[in-house]
Amino acid sequence: MKTKVLLLFLLLLHFFLLTLFRFTAWPELFSFPYLLARGYSLYGDMVHVYPPLLTYILAFIYKIFGNDLKVLQVFSWTLILVNDLLIYLIVTKLTGKRTLGIGAILFYIPLEIALEGNMLWFDTFMVTPMLLSLYYILKKNNFATIFWWSGAILSKQTALLFAPLYIYYIFQEAKPQKKEFLKILAGFTPVIVFIFYLLISGSLVWFLNWNFIYPSLYWKDYPGYYQLAISRREVLIIIALIFPTLLGLKAFGKNIYLTAFMLFSFLAFFPRFSFFHLQLFIALVVIESAYVIAKYRYLIPVSIAAVGLIIYLRYPYLKWDWQETPRFFEETTLAVADEINGKVNGKSVYFLNLTSQYYVLTGSFPPKPWVDNYGWYWEVPGFQQKTIKSWNNNPPELVVWQKGGYEPAILTSWIRANYNSTEREGYAIWQKKEN
Repeated sequence: MKTKVLLLFLLLLHFFLLTLFRFTAWPELFSFPYLLARGYSLYGDMVHVYPPLLTYILAFIYKIFGNDLKVLQVFSWTLILVNDLLIYLIVTKLTGKRTLGIGAILFYIPLEIALEGNMLWFDTFMVTPMLLSLYYILKKNNFATIFWWSGAILSKQTALLFAPLYIYYIFQEAKPQKKEFLKILAGFTPVIVFIFYLLISGSLVWFLNWNFIYPSLYWKDYPGYYQLAISRREVLIIIALIFPTLLGLKAFGKNIYLTAFMLFSFLAFFPRFSFFHLQLFIALVVIESAYVIAKYRYLIPVSIAAVGLIIYLRYPYLKWDWQETPRFFEETTLAVADEINGKVNGKSVYFLNLTSQYYVLTGSFPPKPWVDNYGWYWEVPGFQQKTIKSWNNNPPELVVWQKGGYEPAILTSWIRANYNSTEREGYAIWQKKEN
């Protein structure tokens, strides 16, 4: 009973602390589900460079509760609290000690908040199914292990990084007989169903191009796509994160599988370093640290000092985020949405250099295919010409163009040739010319 009370208290504490810091409400997590609900195909009618699971789940949730910021926040925070519980269960299973499970959550709460975890993104969403998969590895449940890894694959492509570990698990750890091997195959059902959907809908090529081929062939050449520079402060944070586990290297040999998961998860920051890409790594570091502490209790003060150092190094960012308005829903954003709403509501619009939540805020919709304004999308060879050819058949009624950002040359020339501009403060509304 005492453990359950402590666990409930920590969950409530984590939830309360999350409400005190700035939440990052990524625009795509509104626009993707919004357009999906309007009948847009993820792989044909828009550039959707991620697997489909999160977008479909959000579309379902928004259909019930409304496409609203509070809905996204509650869903995001619920997933984070589920991760708390999973960390507790995994650590308790590994060590046989509930106190270490509680301690792991105590370490995880400040790290998750301080290291850009107060958000929902495809990387952070992937944490939950990956932790579930790891938990069922420990439970020796082959079906559930692969099922939840399949869920992670359908959440973010980076889950495929763990393929060597799962192959090893299947053939060396599980060593399945015929019956168990069939359970493992059944665990891949979500991925198999998705592949069949892509084949039947004719979306396979589009999916492969935007999720794998274009990023590897073309995006790497676009300036700004790779952002791998790491500051000294960030290096110190990473060292502090892993320092307690490094001191307990002797314990690794007894649990090399978990250690391999932790090391592989660090690769998820590629191609742009940011701590929110490393949320799975952070969760696994906490689990690994708890496992090491179970063997070497002298590492408890070392771990406390490491967490303290990380909070100190992140303090300027925490201070900046303290009780601030959610990112991308600031007063200036809402003011612009109110200003243009009367002009664009219910119309086909392309927002150039305005983030995509404006489609939701104004009740408008883009032309097909919709392409968000990222240079590495538009600069795929020949893609601007192909898109304009499609748009010529059903052009947007309006273009809302905010100056100062990236401007795809061929597309902007087409806009100037076919639309008339009405300048506003900070942006212009371009009306389709009459033929």
